[in-house]
Amino acid sequence: YMAKGMRLLDILPRPKGGFYVVNEYYIQTSDSDTKLALSGLRWVHGPLMVIKTDAKGQEEWTNIFRRLHVSDNIRVGEVFPMLFDDELVVLMLDSEEQTDRRKSKTEEQSHLEMKQPYSAYIHFEDETSERTKSVLRSSGANDYIQGTKLFHSAKREYFVLGSSKLGANKLLPVKIEMVE
Repeated sequence: YMAKGMRLLDILPRPKGGFYVVNEYYIQTSDSDTKLALSGLRWVHGPLMVIKTDAKGQEEWTNIFRRLHVSDNIRVGEVFPMLFDDELVVLMLDSEEQTDRRKSKTEEQSHLEMKQPYSAYIHFEDETSERTKSVLRSSGANDYIQGTKLFHSAKREYFVLGSSKLGANKLLPVKIEMVE
């Protein structure tokens, strides 16, 4: 399931056997596009493909999570998959506009629909459903998960970089504790 333009983000072993495989449609480009008003180096993060397998390696389901994020900063737009018990959770940037387009199931995603991004927690349930919740919001302001790596420090505990401004150079560690 590795189509051209996809990259493997993670393979997460499930506690009772099987895996979650998380792929992303991804492009790094330095092309200029006058139609999109883009020039210089850009990172394009497209839809996620999540595959759940059983203990024998047989596919149980595949979920295509529609999204599109374009950035001129390598640390903005990455996806951070993790396990919570036997469930897949992904941390990433999302927006209300992209959520609405996903719900419509007919409208294509547009990077222009990331006008007011926020950090989100996505819990994948099966091939057609996932739950999305915003995280890192305080006093009406957004803080942003950024960086290029998720660090697993202990059972149900992770660290990732974050900042109060999207694309900022000053990044601080953000502790993530997975609790029921």
